[in-house]
Amino acid sequence: MSGGFGARLVVSAAIVLFAVAVAWPMVAGARLFAMGGQIPATFNGTRTLVATLGWSVLAAACATVVGWPVGRAIRSARRGNLLLALSVVAAALPPYAVFWTWWQAAGPGSMVGDWSARGGHSDSLRTALLLAGLTSWAWPLAAWMVAGRPAGAEPLEREVGAVDGEGVTDRLRRAWRTDRGALALACAALIVVIGGSTIAFDLAQVPTFGFELRTLDVQGTPASVVVRAAWPVLLFAGVGAVTFACWPITPRDDGPALVRRGAGELAWLVLVCTLIAPLATLAYALITQGALDRFAATSVRGAAGTIGTAAIAGALIGVVACGHVLLAARGTRGTRFLERLLLAGWMIAALVPATVAAVTLVAAWNIDSVGPWIYDTPAVVVLSHLGRFGVVGAWLGRLVALREPRERRELRAIDGGGSRGLLQALAPEVRGAGMAAVLVGTTLAAGEVVAAARVEPPGWAWSASTLLNAIHYQQPATVLGSLLALLVVAAGAGGAVALMSARGERLRGTAVLLLLMVVIAGCREVPVPPSGPHVQATRWFGAPGRGRGQFEYPRAMDIDPRDGTVLVVDRQARVQRFAPDGKFISEWSMPEKSLGKPTGIGVGTDGRVWVADTHYHRVICWSPDGKELFRMGEYGNGPGQFIYPCDVEVAPDNTVWVCEFGGNDRIQVFTPDGKFLRSIGGNGRELGQFDRPQSIGFSTDGREVYVADACNHRIQVLTMEGVPVRSFGKAGPNDGEMAYPYGLEVVPDGTVLVTEFGNHRVQRFNAADGRSLGTVRAVSGAPTPLVLHVIDGDRVRSVPSGENSLRFPWAIGVRGNDAFILDSGHSRVLVAPLDSVCTSGASVVPFSVPLR
Repeated sequence: MSGGFGARLVVSAAIVLFAVAVAWPMVAGARLFAMGGQIPATFNGTRTLVATLGWSVLAAACATVVGWPVGRAIRSARRGNLLLALSVVAAALPPYAVFWTWWQAAGPGSMVGDWSARGGHSDSLRTALLLAGLTSWAWPLAAWMVAGRPAGAEPLEREVGAVDGEGVTDRLRRAWRTDRGALALACAALIVVIGGSTIAFDLAQVPTFGFELRTLDVQGTPASVVVRAAWPVLLFAGVGAVTFACWPITPRDDGPALVRRGAGELAWLVLVCTLIAPLATLAYALITQGALDRFAATSVRGAAGTIGTAAIAGALIGVVACGHVLLAARGTRGTRFLERLLLAGWMIAALVPATVAAVTLVAAWNIDSVGPWIYDTPAVVVLSHLGRFGVVGAWLGRLVALREPRERRELRAIDGGGSRGLLQALAPEVRGAGMAAVLVGTTLAAGEVVAAARVEPPGWAWSASTLLNAIHYQQPATVLGSLLALLVVAAGAGGAVALMSARGERLRGTAVLLLLMVVIAGCREVPVPPSGPHVQATRWFGAPGRGRGQFEYPRAMDIDPRDGTVLVVDRQARVQRFAPDGKFISEWSMPEKSLGKPTGIGVGTDGRVWVADTHYHRVICWSPDGKELFRMGEYGNGPGQFIYPCDVEVAPDNTVWVCEFGGNDRIQVFTPDGKFLRSIGGNGRELGQFDRPQSIGFSTDGREVYVADACNHRIQVLTMEGVPVRSFGKAGPNDGEMAYPYGLEVVPDGTVLVTEFGNHRVQRFNAADGRSLGTVRAVSGAPTPLVLHVIDGDRVRSVPSGENSLRFPWAIGVRGNDAFILDSGHSRVLVAPLDSVCTSGASVVPFSVPLR
């Protein structure tokens, strides 16, 4: 293959990738926008815009200040390569990861967490940790811009200052005069980048555009409305992208600028606080919590699938980089215009909120002609990653080409070598840029969860949606294992960039400039098809939304033993009551919800409703019609105090049992009027110890209590006095194994039904010996969830997701011969005959016979 043909092939491939990952989804997005639609009244655009701008400006200013000394130190020949590599690792660690790490270390149960909870400072602590997470993630962009600035006359000015005996203030003023242009540009870029972030703001409950748009999408809002609601962010992203793409960049080869000792010390202080300390915290958690074995048993297939698709996306980003090298280096007006047009498009795709990018990708590729080959396969996830991070390759290609020495460019023009001559002249730089693009792109793609979770196809092993839920619902093994895998890839990316920089001092400026846009993010495994028997639904109720009879991610359910009505709590902190046939009856709301929402509910034989107000560390007792009767508990680890109560259940003797996680990991027992009786268990992995006891149930003879020990992936059986009797289950996806059992129901026939949040299924066990009697994930009789929105002519229609199955089932209950399953991921309750759920014909021992 000739060099000229190869160059044309690479350019053509880069253009095709732009067309499928950016241009066609943009067309689909424009059509969605034109369709219109009423934005829900619950979406407060003014408040959201103010919050987004306020947080973006604050975090961008902090990140710029923090990154400034690191950038100046990177320009030093003595330590620049190592600092550059570490800055890549820092940028690859997403803000939600830093926030989650610090929250685990400083949240409830720690000294800082205890102080904040008792003093009512939890909101302030969460705000501070959010700012720390955003700053830790974003400062590398400012550092790279400062480091990539040509040195100019700064070394001479420094020598003159040293002779004159200038002080610290004088040096700081001179440094400001030197770098203020790069700092201003960095701050402006970071405002745009941070404004598009989602998960960190979601965790901190800050209503920015990324957070609110994802909420709209989760509620089932039409894609056209989601896109229209995002118009301020889209406008901001478009203007910013065009401005940066057309910004004149004329880097010069002025050599390194030596820095004084003070800048280097500040740089290392920044790295210790924003990178090394979080990594040390993660390492400590990995060692002390024994997370790797549980991660390997429950999540390694999903992580492998995620890394595999990320690697494919990274390879395509490398192609984009090579294509932009050739386009930017050609000197014709037409190629320069095309390169800037492509660069602007890549930047817009990277800057829009992830939810908008995902819904436009769905609208573009979930069509009959190509959907089975693209939308129903990992190709859609690869395209999502490519659209989000292709800008890295585009900037890499442009800046490598612009860093070509003038003498070499002039000689190449005289020789008329064209693209082939360019490739030969810049072979080392192109290879280094391609390697950096592949590894950095892979790293960023592996850490992206919002868009990937929205488009991930069923029947394949993924970790994006699992990681999202693990972060929200305190599943440290999944989070720690996923972050470890991400850090391994990030270390490779950092090493590649440092290696490219080490090839020569002239390349140092190239290496740091190539990474300017890296921070804009924030192969089939063994398939997981629905197998075995189906949940044969005879009726169902609920749908995504905030209206009556709708749910925003329901995560607690119980059945009133008096009349069989069903009570459900969702992420709007609402308690809704339904008739057994699914008809809406009534609703009420919790008194507070800014810190978080309830995760547990129990109903007694007298009809009183007990709600675990998880993030307020209390339990509230309500009358059957929703009038508050009394509260019990406060923050703490003493008798009658709580840290994250996650479920409440009323025992056959009318005592009230409350589960806790997040430090206490115990069960407390109270009288019907809220007086403390006893405490059972504590944190650990031994029999009688718990790691998030998520729910409990009682044998019908009233002799034993069954505990869903969620993060230990097992069911424990205890006497009513709390003495451990036996346990069954272990971490894994096979029959008899579990992944985060969140709900259970003890059935009078001597079996136990368990909902597995991590394995997306219901499993039935023999209560006497713990044998698995079968699993069920597939659903029949109920409509396939309408979760996707695509363009059909002049309207938007919803289409099936392709798989009618359980998705993150949270709870299960039994009334007569009906089993009620809370299918949280699809915001619905399924009702099926009890004898159709996981039956295998195996004999069991009914509870009328003693079990021991």
